[in-house]
Amino acid sequence: MFGGLGWFGVVPCVSLFVTQAALAQSDVRAQARDHFARGVELANRGEYEHALQEFTRANDLSPNYSVLYNMGQAYVALAQPVLAVDAFTRYLNEGGPRITSERRAEVEAAVREQETSIASLEIVTAPNARVSVDGAAVGSAPLSAPVRVKAGEHTVSVQLAQGTQESARVNATGGRSHRVELALAAPVLGGLVLPARSTLDVVCPVAQVTVWLDGAELGHTPLPHGFLLAPGTHRVGFATRHGAAFERNVELKPGQRTQLDCGLKPAPASATRSSQSTVGYAVGALGLGVGAAAALHLLWNYSRYKDWQQRSREYEGDPATAQSLNNLATSIDRASTVTVALGIGAGVSLGTSAVLLLTARSQPSTSPQANTPPLLTVEGTF
Repeated sequence: MFGGLGWFGVVPCVSLFVTQAALAQSDVRAQARDHFARGVELANRGEYEHALQEFTRANDLSPNYSVLYNMGQAYVALAQPVLAVDAFTRYLNEGGPRITSERRAEVEAAVREQETSIASLEIVTAPNARVSVDGAAVGSAPLSAPVRVKAGEHTVSVQLAQGTQESARVNATGGRSHRVELALAAPVLGGLVLPARSTLDVVCPVAQVTVWLDGAELGHTPLPHGFLLAPGTHRVGFATRHGAAFERNVELKPGQRTQLDCGLKPAPASATRSSQSTVGYAVGALGLGVGAAAALHLLWNYSRYKDWQQRSREYEGDPATAQSLNNLATSIDRASTVTVALGIGAGVSLGTSAVLLLTARSQPSTSPQANTPPLLTVEGTF
């Protein structure tokens, strides 16, 4: 099967391959250590940009969560808070329990400090427009999340495939969110300037409803406001998680903002009773039953105690009577313990019932109700 070598030749070959792979891996780690040591040296000299390059190269060669800590420190020194927070967050997530509590507290404090220098840009523009911030592409509209940037001035640009583009300067404040709306200039077709674009806001009080616009999926509710569209009639479709689907036509006028309500309404919050309330009532009923049993037991045992007192006053030294009184006293003591236990059980049950009922919340129906047509409101021009 293996020619003249047989197994005696295969084993050395496999061993040689494993040895070579181990040596190659060891060589890669050695290179990573060299880059890391070089990065530390450069950082100590204040050359943070070059140090960051060395740290990045070391982590690319041999990924190690500890390198991310040094990268985060370099980003802090270079005044790049967004990248610093990203590096520190990866360090905490990848390091996990291997990071000491002291170091974790230090890094978490650094993250909080850097976040005060980070602003969020909610960029609203025409669907499918390419969006860039300071010349760097960040995706196509609508963006899935706000863009995080360093506090200060930034240039936001949007561009359609046919070349129509628009830009705006934004002075972003750390720790705040800024809404940036860019209505693309009216395109020119055959020498004619087309009407100014319109803005459509889709509003729906029911979550996780799928929304389509002219056959293309926009996403799931709640949606960001401010879809910039060409004037005219557009088809907006809705589909619930339970399969109900319907479409509405909306007429958009040039330069105006229109709000479209999906017409769905969640079921009243009081439509169903929560299971927690049911349990609360059951536990309360049990507590009342145990409490009643404790009260009856107490009355029964008290009557026995009164009988013991009466017989003790009439006791005249008869040994048989003395033994009977002692036995009754012991029984009364044991019964008192049972009464206390029943009382405690009743109290615990009633207390638990009260907590369950006070903290219970109604469970709304998950089936939205489409009772009214969507409402259209025009908020004016811009």
